[in-house]
Amino acid sequence: TSMTDPTKSVSANVTITKPAPTLANGTYVFQLSGPVGNGSNFVSGVIVAQNGAIQGGEQDFVSYALNQNVQQGLYLFDSITSGTYTTTPDGNLQITLQTNDFNVGTETINGVIVSNSRVLITEVNGSSIANGIMELQTSKAAPSGGYAFSTFGVDLFGQPAGIGGILNVDSPGGISGTGSVVDINDSSTVFTGQSLAASTVSPPDNFGRVVFQLLPRIPSTFPTFYLAGYIVNSGRICLVETGGDNFDGVMGGTALSQGVNKGNFSDNSIAGSSYVFGADGVGATGLLQVAGVFTAEAGGTLTGTLNWNDLTGKAVQIPISFTGSYTVDPTGRATLANLTDNSTFNYQLQLYLTGNGLGLLLSSDSAEMIAGRALQRQTAAFTAASFSGTYGLRATQVGPNTGLLGSNSALGPVTAAAGNSSDTLTGFADFGNGATDF
Repeated sequence: TSMTDPTKSVSANVTITKPAPTLANGTYVFQLSGPVGNGSNFVSGVIVAQNGAIQGGEQDFVSYALNQNVQQGLYLFDSITSGTYTTTPDGNLQITLQTNDFNVGTETINGVIVSNSRVLITEVNGSSIANGIMELQTSKAAPSGGYAFSTFGVDLFGQPAGIGGILNVDSPGGISGTGSVVDINDSSTVFTGQSLAASTVSPPDNFGRVVFQLLPRIPSTFPTFYLAGYIVNSGRICLVETGGDNFDGVMGGTALSQGVNKGNFSDNSIAGSSYVFGADGVGATGLLQVAGVFTAEAGGTLTGTLNWNDLTGKAVQIPISFTGSYTVDPTGRATLANLTDNSTFNYQLQLYLTGNGLGLLLSSDSAEMIAGRALQRQTAAFTAASFSGTYGLRATQVGPNTGLLGSNSALGPVTAAAGNSSDTLTGFADFGNGATDF
């Protein structure tokens, strides 16, 4: 209505949209993991976010592709001097970081916001094939106690490799070796149940960065192995292999605290429970992904269903039933043996338990090198409504004829709705590079 002539008025519809979500101010730990192979690259670091500006940070970066002519990874430890973050028109997040190293320079990270303290992220500089996560840092306390850990990537020669196990930080900055165990899967050569000599973990710096120096007992089947770790909270540390070790690979991964459960594991720790699991890496024919659920029965047997994909299939694969066996030692290292349908697969996996429903996976046979995680499943029955809600989606798409060179990273929000006797999934994603949504 006109203020000067109240007899004049007009009507119109006004659409009110809620503001796009963005990061809360704070310090965030981020991690990006590239594919297994000559394109392997891993980044872990910290940024300080304040009102749209990045006010500092640091990161560890390792890449095989940048230095493969001399058959070793390129390791960089950089300060993050500045940067910005903003919500894009579609509601995703874009972060630009400025480093002080000419090899890295300006980085662009894209993400879908799950909450104001958690973001699924992808891409570095809009070209690297890498996916990961960024989370609000809530603790920088020095590591202490037992940790389940798993890393994957490539070795000195660019061949698939993974190292995992249980680390027992049993003194300030010290790992005596007691209560620690390590498994190595390196280019189809497997060493399980290896012991550590006295090793160390450095005090956290101002950003919560530590370095694990893991030393083998002499004589040993594996070399020294150094991991830079960025502390997210009291339960989680993001890992990336750093320079100075003798393994000289390109690897990244995670360490999860066992808390009060350290050293108190047995078969009963998982008996009667079901775990949803997923792992990816390389199998006999190339890229391999495996996902499924297993139930640990009394008496050491396993039953479950899974799906695998190595790009050889031509049709949708129905869930495949499998059987197997398990044992759990006191450290929390579980061996899942002979997971097979007696036809198409036979997997051997190590599961490193935390005791609070989480676990990290690493294959322990020469047929494949895959790594991932397991999550204890709820006991209540699932329905379509169990999945209803809004989710952040992050995925890597690989074509059957192009391999990783033809892959795209995709991310965005999706909404699942159940009702009226039908289930629907809607949403959008983009390739994380400012391209049009689809």
